Amino acid sequence: RSPKKLYYYNKIVTLKKGEDNSKLFQIKSKYYFVINYDAPSLTLQLIPLLLRGSFKGKREGRPKWKADVLPRDKDQDEESYLKSMHVITSTCQKWDIVQSHAVTKCASVKQESWDIVG
Repeated sequence: RSPKKLYYYNKIVTLKKGEDNSKLFQIKSKYYFVINYDAPSLTLQLIPLLLRGSFKGKREGRPKWKADVLPRDKDQDEESYLKSMHVITSTCQKWDIVQSHAVTKCASVKQESWDIVG
């Protein structure tokens, strides 16, 4: 990996200031988690993060951000499932990586919580 390139794998992103995407997709949150990064085409698949209370312990009082992953119906196709969770596809150039910490440290996006520094 080149240290001069930005890599979006498992990152939290926010829309760049001045970007107007109202014609492409509707923004559901200030922050999104990158569920898929296609480096060759520089595209991202993003799931919105929602504020879900605050942390206890050493992060006491800090906002807790979580992805709202819904259960999937057995007969639901991939596209409608992702759409039901407001997952969007966009180019990397429209997004800034935000400093954050995965707190739960689990493999599932559904169970993870993030402390977003800003």
